[in-house]
Amino acid sequence: MSHKSAFDHLSENSSNIFLAQYARLLSKNPAVAQTIRRLPFAGIDQAIGPMRHTYRLPSVARKIFASVPLKILREYLASYLLHNMAKFDERFTASGIPEVFSELFLEHYRRIAGEIEAAQGPDDPASDRFAKELALARLRLIPAVAQLILPDSGIGLRTLAKIGLAHSLRLMSLTKGRRPFFEIHTHDATAGGNFNPEGWDRTYALAAELLRSQPDCRGLMGSSWFYDPALKQLSPRLAYLQNVPAQGGASFIKIGTDSDSINLATLTSPTRRQAYADNTYLPCRYIMIWPRAQLLEKYQ
Repeated sequence: MSHKSAFDHLSENSSNIFLAQYARLLSKNPAVAQTIRRLPFAGIDQAIGPMRHTYRLPSVARKIFASVPLKILREYLASYLLHNMAKFDERFTASGIPEVFSELFLEHYRRIAGEIEAAQGPDDPASDRFAKELALARLRLIPAVAQLILPDSGIGLRTLAKIGLAHSLRLMSLTKGRRPFFEIHTHDATAGGNFNPEGWDRTYALAAELLRSQPDCRGLMGSSWFYDPALKQLSPRLAYLQNVPAQGGASFIKIGTDSDSINLATLTSPTRRQAYADNTYLPCRYIMIWPRAQLLEKYQ
C-alpha cells in the first residue's frame, strides 16, 4: 500500500489508523516491543509532563531515549510518535484549539506516518526535528502553514538582559507583560513549500484565529535572523518577512548575533555567505513583537 493511499484520508477515525500502524510496526520488530516493555511510554509521558513555555524535551526524557539500543532507536521513536498521534481525537476535542486547525494537524500526521512507513522518521531524540515532531503529536506545537505556533510562551529574562534596559522598557510598554504570547517557529521538515508571502499570510491569519480563542494572550512573537533589517538589502525577496508585520503594527528589537543566526543566515544564500565572509554583513537576531490588538485589527 502506498503512503498516499494509507494516510491520505485521515478523518475522525485517525486514531484507529495510527493504532493499526503502531501494531504493524511492533509485529515486525519484536525487539522494539520488548524495549517498550522495559522502557514504557508512561515513563516518558511523566518525564515530559506539561512542557510549559517550551517544546524542547527535558533532560530526563532525553536520557530515557538515550538508553534505547541504537539499532532500534528509529523504530522506538516512531512508535512513540504513533502512540501520541493515536490520541489526537481525544486530545484535540479537549484542547479548545479552534476546529480550523484539526486538518492542519492531520496534514502533518500524514507526513509523519508516511515517513515512518518508509523508515525515514526521526532517528535522533536530541534533534530539534524530533522535538518538534513530538510536540506536534502531543498538540504542544500548533501547525499554522509556514510556521508552528507555541502557545503559552513569553519574553525571557535572558532576552531582556541582552536587549538592555531602554529596549526592555520599550518592550514592556508595548506588551504590558512578558507572557503569555504565541511564539512562531520554523520547522525545517515542512518549511519549504509554504515559506512564501502567501504561506506566511495564512500563518498570521491563523494566529489571529488562535488569539480570538485565548483572550488572555498578549500577541504574537518570534525571534530570528530574518528580522534583521540588513536582510532586506541582501535578500529583497525576503523583505515581506519584516514588511508585513511592520505594516500591521509589529515592532522589532535587536537581540544580537550568535552562531545559530550566522549559520542559518549563510546556509542557503551565496550572497549572504559572501557578505559575511567580506565582513560587510554580520547576521543578528531580532525579536518581533506583534501586539494582540494590532494583529487582530489587520486580520479581522
